[in-house]
Amino acid sequence: MGFHPSALLKQAFLKIGFDHILRHIYADYGTILCFHQVYPLGYRSELQKRISDTHFTPEGLDSVLKWFSEQGYEFVSMDDVPILLRKKKKRFVALTFDDGYRDNLLYALPVLKQYDAPMNIYVSTAKPENNIVLWIFILDRVITEHNDITTDEMGSINLPCRTIQEKKAAFSYILDHVLFHPDGQLNILKRILGPYNNEIGLYKDLLIKEYELQELDRDPIVFIGAHGINHSNIAALSDENAADQFVKSKNQLETILGHTVRHFAYPYGGPGYAGQREFLLAADAGFITAVTTRHAHLYPAHKEHLTALPRIMIGPSVMNDPSLIRFYAHGVTSLKINRGRRIIVK
Repeated sequence: MGFHPSALLKQAFLKIGFDHILRHIYADYGTILCFHQVYPLGYRSELQKRISDTHFTPEGLDSVLKWFSEQGYEFVSMDDVPILLRKKKKRFVALTFDDGYRDNLLYALPVLKQYDAPMNIYVSTAKPENNIVLWIFILDRVITEHNDITTDEMGSINLPCRTIQEKKAAFSYILDHVLFHPDGQLNILKRILGPYNNEIGLYKDLLIKEYELQELDRDPIVFIGAHGINHSNIAALSDENAADQFVKSKNQLETILGHTVRHFAYPYGGPGYAGQREFLLAADAGFITAVTTRHAHLYPAHKEHLTALPRIMIGPSVMNDPSLIRFYAHGVTSLKINRGRRIIVK
């Protein structure tokens, strides 16, 4: 999620310090940050120029951690969050990484170790077994390589993909169609992209393997949580299949790791992808916390909503302008997105 304030707005906030006033209202307790991939420039040529790119470089991640460290935040694990919501010592921040990418082990973990910052990773259990399809990457690649996408799957439509704006619009249009289709994400994607790409097995080696996950788990600063079985949009599933995403992913991950798994991250995680039914299912499955992608900070009232915790997804734009970290950390973006509301659990 990017945030691009005008030069005038940014200058006013930074000079007047209005964001510091907002911090006391919207961001003076705790924050959970959400990241995905972390890799250096030039890593994996097929990942360059992605439409949906949200990755950080190690240097960019370091700039974020450095800022929070210098501001006196305590880096915490998701095990700590329920305790701190009841009895805070000082402002805290939890660092979460979704999807279980191998680059988290190679490039993110060394950065976190420099700050003794716990790493909270959420993994879909099909991923360590290497039998999941990274179809969002495939969709991204097809749109990047073609000037238009024609399909009968969505009512005989032609989507122009000549400019970056058109490519982003086509990506979002197909994504929305796929995520809520009753036939399932992979089946519908195969029908849409069949004429353009049949390399469904691409990108699997981006994901962490089971033995690497076990290696990560032995590190005292790493905490591994579940992310469903196959990164499905759980809200689009039947009650029975939705429950399976929680119960089976928990059981499978516990078998891999050999200990209890206490935390969950909803795939996609926004209001259309995780709601009251999912919050209850997470609790019923035995998860202590579950995180969404609702863009907000933590407050004491969240101790009553531990399976509906919000996160802040800092946009990669901060790598070009580190001063923007203040806009995220001090509540400017959450104020803008949530129109003044602090507790977002619906």
